[in-house]
Amino acid sequence: MPKLGERFLRRYYEVFLSERNSVIIVAEDSNGVLLGFSSGTTDAKEHSESLRANRILLGLSLLLSIITLRVSIRDVLHRYSALSAANSSSAITASVGPRGEYWAWRPSVKVPGGAPLLRKTWCNIMRDLGCDSFQYELDLGNSDLEMFRRAFNCSVVSELTLPDGRRRVIVEESLRGNAPRKGCR
Repeated sequence: MPKLGERFLRRYYEVFLSERNSVIIVAEDSNGVLLGFSSGTTDAKEHSESLRANRILLGLSLLLSIITLRVSIRDVLHRYSALSAANSSSAITASVGPRGEYWAWRPSVKVPGGAPLLRKTWCNIMRDLGCDSFQYELDLGNSDLEMFRRAFNCSVVSELTLPDGRRRVIVEESLRGNAPRKGCR
């Protein structure tokens, strides 16, 4: 998604923020400079439906990104078709219940413990909202799955290979001890 540019991301997060169940937090410095953010939802189905309802608006923003940033149309179509099949066995994303989306920290900002604290705060909010666990996706080339399993008390739900050859896992992270239960109360 970062390859799609600021215009598309701005539109995407306008849609995301309008959802009743979105949970998005940011970390800023004392000057208001964004250091990082963590986002997700207590209802992945609502998020999918919201994206579907706003597909024309998002599509126009995406078209501008394709034209101005030379984003690969093939990559966009692969992602769209995979998301459209979210309820199938080839789903590339968690499609129901609580879902973590992005957790990012500006690499140039060195705040000891900043990124983990941001993530922990987001997880605490999800737990306070009644979520026992949530699912999210990891591309195996960009992460050490065993490190995530140990550090974040998660288990693999499914594994698949994306059309571009990347290996992805959907993991579930427990917010309440070692026995994950589905969803939020």
